[in-house]
Amino acid sequence: MSNWSQLGGHDWSYLLEHQPRFADRCDWSKLEGCDWAPLLHMQPQFAAHCDWSKLDGCNWVGLLETQPQFAEFCDWDKLDGTDWANLICSAYGLEFAEHCDWGKLDGEDWSRVLSRHPRFADKCDWSKLDGCDWAELLSDRAEFAEKCDWGKLDAINWRRLVSIRPEFVDRCDMGKFTGGQIVLLFRDGGRRPVSGLAHRVDECDLTTLGVSDWCNVLAVRPDLVGAFEASTHDWAADEKLVSGEDAEMMPAEEFFKDAE
Repeated sequence: MSNWSQLGGHDWSYLLEHQPRFADRCDWSKLEGCDWAPLLHMQPQFAAHCDWSKLDGCNWVGLLETQPQFAEFCDWDKLDGTDWANLICSAYGLEFAEHCDWGKLDGEDWSRVLSRHPRFADKCDWSKLDGCDWAELLSDRAEFAEKCDWGKLDAINWRRLVSIRPEFVDRCDMGKFTGGQIVLLFRDGGRRPVSGLAHRVDECDLTTLGVSDWCNVLAVRPDLVGAFEASTHDWAADEKLVSGEDAEMMPAEEFFKDAE
């Protein structure tokens, strides 16, 4: 048995990428799709040996990004939404858009595609975009604001968006945020406020703030000290609830009686 027979598909792909002289010793049947994509990227002359059916959507994206001439062999149905987003956003992506099944793209895929190629907006199912997708898209493409369902954005989405696009600060429904969510509007876990929403904090329901939340609020809105001092919120009760001090325990015999 020849020592060459011990090489697997990955071995052959790597070897032939760097030393194509050994091609006459290769058992091409050992190569899978994930082996063919990087090999043909470096050595496209071996395409005649390729079993194209072995390539999945991800393999095709990796190959067509650098070797678009192989598109004629592609089974486009194998590409899922993420594959299509990756391909269309690549250097040769526009060449393949006519083959795209746009219905496969989810909200994140659309956010990426439209950030790069806004021309495809007429293909988009806007209902697929969630708050995170909208924050990402509008950060790059403010022209799509009229399509946005602003109610989908949570506190973190708003903080990110307004830090990049302060012109949207008035679109935020501050009244829907409570407790720790209010702090998330202007704090990302660091010690410095990161967005322009702090000046609208007084529009939130401040009665829902915990004592630590108030510290964060007063750090950026010291003018609200009066609201803090006037608050009748029972923060001691909050601490007990978190610690479980006053939790009423069910007797064991009561818990298990229905199982008997």
